[in-house]
Formats: sequence, structure tokens, C-alpha cells
Amino acid sequence: MSEEVKTATTETTPESKKSKREKMIYPACELAGGIYKSYFSSYLSMLFTNVYMFSTTLTGILETVKSLSSYVISPVSAYIVDHLNFKSGKYWPYVTVCCTGVGIGYIILFSMPVLAADASKLAVLVLILNTLILTLSNLGTNACRQVYARMCKTPKDRSNISMYAKIARDGMKSITGFIYPLVLAALIAHYNDEPKAWAAVAMILAIPAIIIYFVDGLWLKNSQFEKENAQQYASEKQRGVKKKASLVATLKGIISNRHMLCAFFAYALTKLYYFSFTAGGSYTWRYYFEKFGYFSFFSTGCGIAAIVGALSVPTLRRIFKDVKYTWAASVALQAVFGVVNLFTFREDQPVISMVVIFGMFFFNGAADTMSMPAFVGASDWANWKYKTNDVGLTMAIWGLALNLGMLMNTWIRTYILNKGGFDAKALKAGAAIPATLKQTLWSYNTVIPLVLMIGAVLFIMVGYGLKDSEIERCRKENELRIKEGK
Repeated sequence: MSEEVKTATTETTPESKKSKREKMIYPACELAGGIYKSYFSSYLSMLFTNVYMFSTTLTGILETVKSLSSYVISPVSAYIVDHLNFKSGKYWPYVTVCCTGVGIGYIILFSMPVLAADASKLAVLVLILNTLILTLSNLGTNACRQVYARMCKTPKDRSNISMYAKIARDGMKSITGFIYPLVLAALIAHYNDEPKAWAAVAMILAIPAIIIYFVDGLWLKNSQFEKENAQQYASEKQRGVKKKASLVATLKGIISNRHMLCAFFAYALTKLYYFSFTAGGSYTWRYYFEKFGYFSFFSTGCGIAAIVGALSVPTLRRIFKDVKYTWAASVALQAVFGVVNLFTFREDQPVISMVVIFGMFFFNGAADTMSMPAFVGASDWANWKYKTNDVGLTMAIWGLALNLGMLMNTWIRTYILNKGGFDAKALKAGAAIPATLKQTLWSYNTVIPLVLMIGAVLFIMVGYGLKDSEIERCRKENELRIKEGK
């Protein structure tokens, strides 16, 4: 080996290692996000019905308004993050300020019933606070997703970092998912005051998430990735170059991108039935199985199963080769367990029911991991097709698909609870659980998820037409075009 080669190797290796470490910034964001998603998102509906004492209809309206608002707030937030630069970097302020602000917002939201004489009259205030939390969340999460999309370029990198993010997110959700139902039940018994218990758990969980986001924001600020963003911004400012907004071109690229749209609907369907088991699980275990204490084991088991499923992604990719086929296969295998679930989901056999759903969540972990590389691939295709270089709006579509799944689940859950005769005040006073409620909760956890799984597979196989080789070609050609200034 010549002296020049040795020198080059010595000089580039530390940077290469640093670059690999910096790719873990996105999984670190998801680690903190796992806390928000496990307690605050999953329990929000029950907070409204059982603590604020809102009706199921009002709860559904509040969640619907929030979800619909995201279809304005999310694209605008993504556009802001994509086109607004700071002297010291591009993304870290959103992580440091906005993501930590979400935690503070949740603490206030979960604590207000303690301070109010009648929390059921706080619907307007709840709506305003929910909108603020949504705005901060979208700014922060869009920044995190853009960091992922710009740092990870190859299909392998994208799959691996998405896998680590899934493990971090669901790992934290598993830990907190096991802890908070037990702590909440213990504090309700200790205080003999449900609102006070909910507020205490919110404080216990939000503070660690705030700290993780703050530290991760500082890591991002000092990263080589952000230094390069700052240098590019300074260079463009010195030369008087203004970054083209290309909003129309980007929106055109989204609307006419069948790969993106089919990925959008497929992912939305997978998240819809995911929320049936998680966000709706508190109702299922409290009023169908009547074993609310089991919910902590169920939440933890689902999280662990999803983590192990995410770890299986490298093996699944070797078997099915492309992102598209790996994603479709992981959803199809969930459908197999969905068929079994039709015959095993019974109120007198909670453990067997739980185990079968764990099987679904194993492959749900793999499917969730593969969804984001599929979206980034569709974004590469749009940038190549329409000569753009924006990832903000296109990656925001991934988040909007998740929101659509959450919104549709809210509507279905509201319908299921109303049709079943759910009345939180009567049940709290000791009324018997209606048989109709048990029947509708059975359908909510069996028939509906299976139909959605089949629909998701069809969207991926029929509509999403991109293979890894084509995505890589689009990315390289787009990268070359940008370097040449075309």
C-alpha cells in the first residue's frame, strides 16, 4: 500500500465512523417519541371520556378536528422545515425546541382536569392546546424525518436505520407500556382521584422524553451533517443564491405519484388496525375481557413482538429482495394471523387472544420498518421525475398516512362504542357492561383488521411499482443533476 493510500485511509476512516454514528440521531428521536406515543397518544381517547368526562361523540369530534387539521399543519410545517435555514444548522432547533415543547403541552393537557371544577366544560381549551401540540409535533417530527431521508441514501441504509428507529420507538413503548398501566392503577388507588393519577403519570413520563429530545438536538447541532448544512447556507447567502421553493412542482410530484399515493393508502390501512389494538386496547381490556390489569402485559408484549419483527427485516429482505415485496409479504403474513384471530379472540380466553395478536405484531414490526424506505423511494422518483430536491413535503405524506389511519380508527372506534351502548358515567357508577358493547369490540379487533390487512397488500402489490434498482438509479441521476446545477 502506498503512502498516499495509507494517508487517505487514515483520514477518511474516522469521518466514516462518525457518519455512521450520526445516522443514529434519527433512531434517538424515535426513542423519545416512543414515550409520547405509548401513553399520551394511546390514552388520549380514554383521557377525554374517563377523566374530562366528554361524551364519545365529543371525543370523536375533538380527535377528528385534530386529525383533519394535520392535513394543513403537516404540509406547511414540512415546507417550513425544508426551506428555512438557521446560521448554526438547519434541523436541530426543531428537535430541541418543538419536540420538547410537545412534552410540556402534554403535561398541561393531562393536568388540567386536576385544576378544573368541571373538566367537561374545557372542550374549547382542549382543542386549542391539542392544535398547539399538533403544530409543535409536526415541526419536530418533520425535521427528524428529513434528517433520516437526507442522511440515509441507499436502500440498505434506509432499511437498517428504519429498523433501528422501529426498535428504539417500540422498545421504549414496550417499557413505558408495561409501566404506566400499573403505575396509573396504583396511583388511582392511592389518590382515590383518577384525574390526579393521570396527571402524575404524565409528569413521570414526559420529563424523560423532554430530556432525551434536548440532548439529541444538541447532538444534531454538533454533527458533521448540520455543519455541512450551515456551510451550504452561508455559501448560498454569500453568493446571493436563493433556494427555489418549488412548492407547485413538489405538490405536482405528490399528486401524480401513484407510487407515493399507493404507499400512502397501504400504510394508512396498516396503522388503522394497529390503532385498533393499541389506542382502542384500553377499551378492549377494560370492557371486553374485563381484565384491565392485563393491558400492561398486552402493550408490552405487542411492543416486544414488533421489535423482534423489526430485527427480522434483514432476513426478510434477503428472502423477498426488494423493499416492495418485503413490505407486502410482512403485511400478508399478518393477515394469516388475522384469520386465526377470528377463531381465537374470545373474552374467556384472553391469553390465547393475546398470543395470536403478538404474532400479528411481529410482522407489523417488519411492515412498519419497510414503510419508510418505500416512501423515501417514492420521493426519489418524484425528485427525478419533476426535477426537484425537496424531501419535506414528500416525507410529510408518511406522517399524514399515519394520521389518516388514526383518524379513521377514531371514527370507527366512536361508531363501535356508540353502537355498543358505551356510557362512561354509567359504567363508572357500576352499571353492567352491555352485551352489545362486547360484540362490537369483538368485530373491532377481528373482522375489521383482517379486511384492512388484505386491502394494504393489494395497494402495495398493484399500485407501488418501484423496485430497489429503479430507486437507486433515480437517486443517482437526481444527485448528479443537482451537482451540475441543472
